Amino acid sequence: MSERHEAGAEPQGPRRGRGRRRGDPEWGDAVWIDPPASSDLFVRRGPQDDDRTANAEGEGRRTGRRRAASTPRQAQSDGQAQSDGQAWSDRQEQAEFARNVALRHLTGAPRTRHQLEERLADRGVEAEVAAEVLDRLEAVGLVDDREFARMFVRAKHAGRGLARSALRRELARTGVEGEAAEQALEQVDDQAERRTARELVEKKVRARPVPTGGSAVERAERDKHVRRLVAMLARRGHAPSLAFAVVRDVIDAQDAD
Repeated sequence: MSERHEAGAEPQGPRRGRGRRRGDPEWGDAVWIDPPASSDLFVRRGPQDDDRTANAEGEGRRTGRRRAASTPRQAQSDGQAQSDGQAWSDRQEQAEFARNVALRHLTGAPRTRHQLEERLADRGVEAEVAAEVLDRLEAVGLVDDREFARMFVRAKHAGRGLARSALRRELARTGVEGEAAEQALEQVDDQAERRTARELVEKKVRARPVPTGGSAVERAERDKHVRRLVAMLARRGHAPSLAFAVVRDVIDAQDAD
């Protein structure tokens, strides 16, 4: 091995390409520019170039706003441009913008048609254009209110213990009503509601047992617990008669133990 390649020796001569560190005194500030696919290009930039670069970047932003978005990042830029009052050049460009906005919102979680309509309206998309875009998304199965409702009911009933009346209200907020909502609610029957209500009460009682003594203070505290448990079930849409019955059963079981 030659002396210049000994361990720890610094290679001699100017470094090229990616070997140049940003801020190298010999090169100034290294700025990445769009390179050919096969090479890494840097350009040397000094203080005298700041004004030209700023002007070029500003011009690029202005012209780029009118370009149809093909990625989520571009869609977001286009959305900002539209909110700034920019007009689309034609109906096709508006439809492409609407499609990208809808797809971006569908990426994180399922959405109903009503939710997407509201999003597009907020972005200034015409109702007729939005309808055409959403029709196409429904045709390929990306927007499906019935499937959304089924998933929604299963998740909210299992996760939060919501009864059918509360689930129906929640579905209406997402824009799912009528037959689609009622079909989804068929997943929850009377037995499922009672079982879920009992599980909720048992969990609360395990965390904070209900007083069982016979003194006036203990009876008052017991009544307070009962009211709180019934109110908790009522907030989840359970009927008062079911709520009182379930709370009484759970407390009686606690007393028996």
